[in-house]
Amino acid sequence: MSGPPPPLDDEQRNIIDKLAVFVVKNGTEFEEMTRQKQANNPRFAFLFGGEYSQYYQYRLACENAAAASGVPMHSETDLVQSYEAQIAALQQQLSDSERNLKAQYETLILQQQTQVDAAIEKLENEKMSNLTTSVGLNVDTFSTYIEQLIQNCTKENISNCKHWIMENCQTDRLREVILMYMMHR
Repeated sequence: MSGPPPPLDDEQRNIIDKLAVFVVKNGTEFEEMTRQKQANNPRFAFLFGGEYSQYYQYRLACENAAAASGVPMHSETDLVQSYEAQIAALQQQLSDSERNLKAQYETLILQQQTQVDAAIEKLENEKMSNLTTSVGLNVDTFSTYIEQLIQNCTKENISNCKHWIMENCQTDRLREVILMYMMHR
């Protein structure tokens, strides 16, 4: 529905658009009451046949048609404001989604790194176990001594570790394996 051009002044257009909505909702008595209250207000000259009276009549016709059809008619200002609000809401949703995706990505990377670290540790433990088994070196007692040494570095604990190494590592290969074992721990 094309009609007379609206006022360029947004405030003036808003006054006309809103008054048309109120008049359709509340009846012509509302328009009459507004005429009486705003008789000397130049912003309401359109009620007395002044500038923009054709636009006002057009808006009344639009609002009446909308009311009759059950479909609300909105002014351009209302539509623009509505669209701007929708755009702002969508931008916020987009921002929230991007933030959530980033957090999920970081969590997945952390989980992946944890799994990789666990797999590496498992493989290193298996490798060390296979190595000590292949040379016939049982390190269970030595592990106990090492734990005691780590917890409490005393002469006795150092002596126990040294004594075990001297008794169980008679060859260069055994000494190499026990050194690798100690570095692994």
